Amino acid sequence: MGDKIFKFIVYKFPALLYIAAIFILSSMSHPPVPPMMNDKVLHGIEFLILVLLIYRAFNNGLLKKMAMGAVGGAVIFSFVYGALDELHQMFVENRVSSFNDYIADCAGIIVGIGAILLVNYFLKGRSFEFV
Repeated sequence: MGDKIFKFIVYKFPALLYIAAIFILSSMSHPPVPPMMNDKVLHGIEFLILVLLIYRAFNNGLLKKMAMGAVGGAVIFSFVYGALDELHQMFVENRVSSFNDYIADCAGIIVGIGAILLVNYFLKGRSFEFV
């Protein structure tokens, strides 16, 4: 039982906190935005981090043997959450839902999962190992 709680706290809880943070920021009419930062870049970074955390939660670590289900699950979950985030913003005063924002989210997801695959590729002796 202790191992399950440890894995939840270490691997899954950070992803849940990050999902909650995205939801809270998306609920704000005027969320805090770093000055001189392009909106699309922010979307990309936001969802790059999301896919890393979701993959880490599904795989119980970033640099362990990759489970194909963890890779696919992280990508699908992140794509769906990005779409739901844009849908949610349609109902928030002074917020605009944008397909271009969703494309930026998806670009961040692709870059993030690509980074996971490349890091694992180079750390594992130039071969992909899927469990």
